[in-house]
Amino acid sequence: MSNPIKCLRLENGDVVIGKVTEKLFKYVVEEAHACIVEIQGGQMEVGLAPWIPYAKDYTFKISKVRVVSCFEPRPNLAQNYKVLTGNK
Repeated sequence: MSNPIKCLRLENGDVVIGKVTEKLFKYVVEEAHACIVEIQGGQMEVGLAPWIPYAKDYTFKISKVRVVSCFEPRPNLAQNYKVLTGNK
């Protein structure tokens, strides 16, 4: 079974989505993408982009002290993430 898709809200305001594994002092996020909020015509749209686009690998270790909240994304956001990363 693969790691669940979760979102991490970081202390700097970033929201990162990816396949998350929780360790003792950190989260390991595979295929990490940033959630980018745009408002167009009164509607909120959430776009996805590689969290750190110039990194060689998209797996990151994030210290738990930097994470404000860990949560499951809404189904449509999780589906968009799966399509974007080829994990249908």
